[in-house]
Amino acid sequence: MKRSTIHIAMAVLLTCGMSSAQAGIAPPSIGLSARAEVVASGIGETDFNNSSTPAVADKIFSNGGVSGEAHAIADYGILKASATLTKAPGVEPFNFGTGEAIFSEVLTITGGTGTSTIAFHFKNTGSLSVPGGNGAEATSELNVFFTDGSFQSDNQQYLINSGNSEIIDDSFTTTAFNFTYGVPFSFDVRLTANVSLEETDAGTVTSDFFNTAEIEFVEVGGDPIEISVTSDSGTIYAVPEPATALIVGAGLLLWGRRR
Repeated sequence: MKRSTIHIAMAVLLTCGMSSAQAGIAPPSIGLSARAEVVASGIGETDFNNSSTPAVADKIFSNGGVSGEAHAIADYGILKASATLTKAPGVEPFNFGTGEAIFSEVLTITGGTGTSTIAFHFKNTGSLSVPGGNGAEATSELNVFFTDGSFQSDNQQYLINSGNSEIIDDSFTTTAFNFTYGVPFSFDVRLTANVSLEETDAGTVTSDFFNTAEIEFVEVGGDPIEISVTSDSGTIYAVPEPATALIVGAGLLLWGRRR
């Protein structure tokens, strides 16, 4: 297997320091969305869903000498996305596919006073495969956006191009960001799988991250005696010890149900 260079690019937006009410903006909210889009020979179709839990989108589409499919599932703490295109020899312009899954969550952390830090530990597994050609490309990107006051960023992206393939089995941790105990803050996580074929390329290109990108656990800085992490979605996010960690999910939904 020929391995390519993995370029890492995870975008993280953090706002902190004041509540939504203090900032004069709408309070944070939760939600799920999934989008699947295939464009073949310049003609495209899209499936979008933001009204179910989990949110699921699927699209299979063919036009001219190009066929493709894209899929996405979004749930709290877990995202899945994939896209595939197959093109016969010949000239077929403007071909791409995208699977996109997003969840928006609100957390409130208690058990300490003032400010502290939080970092998210992710597990991401998948595969990328691209035929030889002029401009075929497969990518996957995981973006984390924090909202409640200022801006910081950090990157994670997987990218390969013509004639390469890559198996991804990755664990990584976001930068530690500030939060205020007792003040709700929101974060969005978006997983995308993208593929494209140039008009003269032929073969199959795949970005398959349907095997899961998930939050393994969250780590709260300092050494509070007891940490309580409450999520508005009711999802329980694992918190490792340093002392006694108490994890609370509104509605007491078990994280294990998502396995």
